[in-house]
Amino acid sequence: MGFMEMLSEKSHDNKYKATAVLCICAILAVVTSIWDSHGGNFFSGLLSRGFIAATIGGLADWFAVTAIFKKPLGIGWRTDILRRNRPRIMGALRDFIAGDLLSRQNIMRTLDKEDFSAMLITYLDERGGREKAWAIVDVLLSKTVHGVDADKLMGRLEKPLRDALHKIDLAPIVKKGLDGINCDDSRKIIIQALSPLVRPMIMDDDVQSIIMAHIKNARESYEGENSMRQAMFDYLDLSDEKLLEIADEHINEWLINLENGEGEIYGKIDGAIHEQIASMEENTAIYGALEKWKNERIDNLDMRALARERIQDIIAHDYASWRNEARRIFDAYIDDFKNSDERRLKFDRWIKSFLDRLVDEHHDIIPRTIDEYLNKMSDDEIIEFAQSKVDNDLQIIRINGSIVGALVGMALYVLIFAIEGVPL
Repeated sequence: MGFMEMLSEKSHDNKYKATAVLCICAILAVVTSIWDSHGGNFFSGLLSRGFIAATIGGLADWFAVTAIFKKPLGIGWRTDILRRNRPRIMGALRDFIAGDLLSRQNIMRTLDKEDFSAMLITYLDERGGREKAWAIVDVLLSKTVHGVDADKLMGRLEKPLRDALHKIDLAPIVKKGLDGINCDDSRKIIIQALSPLVRPMIMDDDVQSIIMAHIKNARESYEGENSMRQAMFDYLDLSDEKLLEIADEHINEWLINLENGEGEIYGKIDGAIHEQIASMEENTAIYGALEKWKNERIDNLDMRALARERIQDIIAHDYASWRNEARRIFDAYIDDFKNSDERRLKFDRWIKSFLDRLVDEHHDIIPRTIDEYLNKMSDDEIIEFAQSKVDNDLQIIRINGSIVGALVGMALYVLIFAIEGVPL
């Protein structure tokens, strides 16, 4: 059995009780009046006046209650109140609900008492909200990564990207890089890095053979037909092999000085590098060649293929790590929110400000909704609805009217009897 049916049944029960009380009072009023008119006494007069007054009070309340919903005894003057005054009553009901009960001030006053950040934390920690929220983020992340159409994306971005790359001026970038290289510390690092690479090259058998050949040619050119020079080389035991050994020792010494950033050779090489880099900085042809190379590379660059390859690589290899990192950031953000009074207060204020704007923008929906709902109901449906809500209490009023009428009638009878000493 539904709630409305229960109310209706209870209302009918009280209506039967009130009607029964009224009928009993009327019957007893007739009986006691006959008794009192045929030699009754004080007691019969008291009961007669009481039941008559109870009948009058019950009838009056029955008429009043019935007049709210219909025309009692067909009397139309000032009766059937709900039907006759429907527009005014419905308007007052609408204004009361929208302007008082559910006014914007009352709604926001109630909302201001709530702690929305605490509600959110309770939902996240105690009702599985964290996992539910992550599930949504996870789906969005997956669909974003796996749903990317590289060709379509680059179709939109290719021209702007190419234009942006063409606009990049390499000259100041290269010049700044050369300036960084052409400082003392950078040149020293370059020389020290190259020195260990030169030693194995010098000691290579092929290089040594080339040096030996140069030594032989130089010696033969120096000696010529001069026997004294030949005798001097022999006296000093300066064979070609010995001269190569001496040359290797000097080269090794130079390399050691280069590695230590010392010596005359180091200074000459350092100065040569400095001059070379300085000349490169002033050589506009280099910048022009770089610009030409850059533009050719950009024009020939297959951006769609690169984007497709990169996206596929992300999906195949990097997505799992991205997902784990996203989860870590997600959890850290929630934990930080829970432990930050400032963020919680900011969130609470934002929610209330949002709700305030929402209520302010849409509060007029309340009276419109009430009007739409009420206008869909016929007069009979409204009367039935109102009667189902209040008829139970109204029937109790009928019973109380009979009781109060009886008490007042008997009280008046006793009062007059006491004053006059004779019954009415």
